[in-house]
Parts: sequence; C-alpha cells; structure tokens
Amino acid sequence: MKILNYLFLFSVLLLPACGDDDEAMEEPREFRPVGECHLLFDQVGVPVGQQGDCTEEDHWEQSSLIDQEASWLSFEDTITYTDDFTRLLNIDIAAFPIPAQTNGQITLNISATGQPDDKSRMRVAIINQDQELLTTFAQTVIAGTTAINISLDGLPASRSYRIYYQFYETELSIYYQGYGDFFICDDVIDIEGCL
Repeated sequence: MKILNYLFLFSVLLLPACGDDDEAMEEPREFRPVGECHLLFDQVGVPVGQQGDCTEEDHWEQSSLIDQEASWLSFEDTITYTDDFTRLLNIDIAAFPIPAQTNGQITLNISATGQPDDKSRMRVAIINQDQELLTTFAQTVIAGTTAINISLDGLPASRSYRIYYQFYETELSIYYQGYGDFFICDDVIDIEGCL
C-alpha cells in the first residue's frame, strides 16, 4: 500500500511538469541586426572581449534560425552522402580574428568529439549587414578539429558580416545550427574608429 501511495504522490507531482507542449515551446527568435554584437578573438582564437550589445546574443552557439536565415542555407552542394555520416558531439565553433583585417582571411574553427572516423556535413552562408547573401559553401567536418580559412578579399572594411552554419547527419537531418557576426577593419588595433 505504501508503494501505491508513493506512486500516487509521484504522479501528482509529475503531472504539472507534463503540461501542454505549446507552453514548453520557446517563442521564435526575432532576426537580430547584423553587427549588433561582436565577440572579439585574437589571431589564434583566444577571446579578448566584445563590442556592442551582447546581452541577449548567442553568437557561435547552437541557436534556432528563423525561416529567412534558414533559407540562406538551402542550397545544393556537391558532398556525396555515405553511410558513415553521423552526429558529432560537443560542437564548439569560433571564428578568428575578429576584427578581421581588410583583404585578409577569417578562420572558422570547428572542434567536435566522436569516434575517429565520425564526420558530418556542414553548410555555411555569409551575409552582409544589408542581409545580402555573399557566399555559400559546404564542408565535411570530422571529429577532432576542422579549420576552414575564408578569404575576405573584396569585402569592404568598416562593415559587419554574419556567418550562418548547419550540421547534417543525413542528407536532410539538421542537428546543430547557429550564427556569429564578424567585422573587417583597415586598422585592427583601433576598432573604435572602424565601425
């Protein structure tokens, strides 16, 4: 009988936590202006501060994307799918340096855990602060560390840009996505005069 009483008490305590799924759903995130927040990284990816209002930002983290943002990542790529694509774990993404030098490059660094041969497909889209799509590409990302060097040739300085990313374990199954902003300066020492 004591067991039944405990089960009843447990179910009464558990029921409020099992409410409507709609109540548990987060409200969709609104589009945040490109350049509102910049997390700053030095030449080797060490965080050195921030610029702008970063109180509500989730740059370089897993984040939901609104339809407009996801549409920039809806492009055909040339990666051939095989059975060994899988879900990577503990994904950590950073881009550096921020700010980037005019006509330089930015490195998108992805570290993830998994078995030695684990890999996923990653799609990337870059837009400018006017929400114009500049470039897209797809890359195979492996467990361990993958560094992708992105040329900034021809991109104007004193402007902000955004990198969107999605990870796929199958051809259509997205399991990780997000974004991060960066900016380009002629003089990366005097960033206050840059933006």
